[in-house]
Amino acid sequence: MLRPATPALVLMIGGVFAFGPLATDMFVVAMPTVARAFAVESLAIQSTMSFYLVFFAIGQLFWGPVSDRFGRRPAMLAGIAVFALGSAASALAPNVEIFTAARCLQAFGVAYGQVLGRAVMRDLHDPLNTTRMIAFATGIMGLTSMTSPTFGAYLLIWFGWQAVFAFHVLYSAIIFLAVLLLLQETVPQKNLRAIQLLQTFANFGTLLKSRLFVGYTMMLCCMFGFLFTMLSGSSFVFIEYLGMKTENFGFLFTASGSVFITASVSVGVIGRRIAPSRLMLWASVWACLSGLGGLVIAMQGGGIVPLIAALMCVSWSMGFILPLSFSGALAPNPHMAGTASSLFGFVQGFFSAGMALLVGVIDNGTAVPMMAQIAVLTSGALLTYLFVVRPAHKRLVAMA
Repeated sequence: MLRPATPALVLMIGGVFAFGPLATDMFVVAMPTVARAFAVESLAIQSTMSFYLVFFAIGQLFWGPVSDRFGRRPAMLAGIAVFALGSAASALAPNVEIFTAARCLQAFGVAYGQVLGRAVMRDLHDPLNTTRMIAFATGIMGLTSMTSPTFGAYLLIWFGWQAVFAFHVLYSAIIFLAVLLLLQETVPQKNLRAIQLLQTFANFGTLLKSRLFVGYTMMLCCMFGFLFTMLSGSSFVFIEYLGMKTENFGFLFTASGSVFITASVSVGVIGRRIAPSRLMLWASVWACLSGLGGLVIAMQGGGIVPLIAALMCVSWSMGFILPLSFSGALAPNPHMAGTASSLFGFVQGFFSAGMALLVGVIDNGTAVPMMAQIAVLTSGALLTYLFVVRPAHKRLVAMA
């Protein structure tokens, strides 16, 4: 069985976190191909990403309380099984309607990973070490995000788009066995009332009264909004509008993922020497400047390389902001870590769904709409930190 604060545990939770990037980043390169295969407009396939995110949000609201009631381990196993079923149905879908429904089932299953991975880390560690462990595991998620589009592109070229979902089934089987054989139950005490509707809403009310929880959740919304804006819009911007070859498209995510990993690991390494509040401020400012810079590049007709550089800069900031926000949102209420993880995952999922849909709606055949949306989101992250999170931290320190 895996012990706290060990590389083996980080690897396990990183593998659990990886379900999200596999389900989205491997598919994003195939979106234009799937649109042609089902003979539908690009917006119809982009909207499947929004439906996916809606059910991803609903799933996060489900898995947290369930894991508080029945335990992390059985909830993980159930989530993996649902994901595998949705993956198989996606590969076999004969039309876009069934494909969309299958992706929704897949999303409901994959939601377990983010919720329960974070909750397991919070079960086993104090707040400082939770930040470090989540940062290292997030680095593994970033590695998956970095390599998935390239891997997906070659599966697409060699075997067709269905092969992407066949791989999802195979990965599910591997992680299912790993959790079954290696992960012990981590929840300190099962909450027998966690899935009672009134108790769940009472817990949500407690969380929403925390300015820190609300602030960190808003920052997560902004950064995941950036991610899914890029995921939903980038294949059309770079492949359809700017002429990038399909097999080269994965470079965008290799580049962005590499800086994301570096930043995430840096949080784990330097998190004990530099105050998290200072790291968050630096990262938020850099995200805002990078987003605005990317918009200027797009408005000036910048090509593939400058736009990728701008997206890399935002991804660097996200590597700091995500683990710091995850840990910050969970810290005030460790006794309901699963429910807290569910709630901010639910809000972030719905917000990301809106951003994934919006980038398709405002598309005008150039990179400007996508980069404008990213600029607004990164600016929102900085403003949230300055006017919500930072004042709440100062009040907490003054009361201590």
